[in-house]
Amino acid sequence: MEYAKQIVPVSKFKNSAADYADIIAETKYIVLTQNGEAKYAVVDIERFQHMEENEEALKKIQNTMALMKLLEIGEEQIDNGEYLTLEEAFDEVLREND
Repeated sequence: MEYAKQIVPVSKFKNSAADYADIIAETKYIVLTQNGEAKYAVVDIERFQHMEENEEALKKIQNTMALMKLLEIGEEQIDNGEYLTLEEAFDEVLREND
């Protein structure tokens, strides 16, 4: 794969975007530069969908890890006797709302 074909100035891409469809299909993406610096990426729809799925999976993993940490903290609090019985919790809530 010729990586030079994947790096294109924005101005050149704007003038002939349709010409880059084959390159994107072959390489799955191109990088657009502005003032000599990488600024944007144009990806094919299959790669984009894959990226979206990976992002969703990552968020689920992060949420699961956060819940596991909360469970760990809760277990430590129980082990240290830092908890209220259900009756104590209700009494505290009722006192706060009076």
